[in-house]
Amino acid sequence: MLSVPTKSKDHFEKTIGEIEVNNDTNWSRKHYKTIFLIYKNHPFFNNHKSFLEEMYLVKKWQKLMELNIFFYKYILKIIDKDIKIVMASDYNIQGQKSDLVLDMCLKLNASTYIFGGEGENYANKEAFKKNNINLIFQDYKHPIYTQKGNKKNFISHLSILDLMMNYDNNDIKSIILKNNLTI
Repeated sequence: MLSVPTKSKDHFEKTIGEIEVNNDTNWSRKHYKTIFLIYKNHPFFNNHKSFLEEMYLVKKWQKLMELNIFFYKYILKIIDKDIKIVMASDYNIQGQKSDLVLDMCLKLNASTYIFGGEGENYANKEAFKKNNINLIFQDYKHPIYTQKGNKKNFISHLSILDLMMNYDNNDIKSIILKNNLTI
């Protein structure tokens, strides 16, 4: 597991956009080296090597959100999805749990919201219905795919990096969506 160290002072009072990366250690070089050693001989490592180098060796991240967005944009490009990433902080979204999600949907003029499977336990379905917002509760089923060097036991729930290193970009999208919601 690779975790980006963050500055923990007052982190419970901060929004996700305010969380700062702790660059007192050389975490980014360690991350890159770990990924390199594990995946350097995988079929599609070289397809993503320059991206990984830029993310871990070139850019110096101050905020965790900046790193996340950089990674999300790359993944969206790989799966050929032109999806605009917006910041909740730009919309003054209010509320808790279901009310927060509803306020976000209203401010973004959403007609449909996809909850994870647990959303069904807390979503106020009537409030969404009253506001003409369709709800989808997705029960994501992790796909099983061939992993290089792992002929016997599939290791589930690894990062999307594992899929990227084992498959061409054209196959990644179909593998992710196999037996799952298509968007």
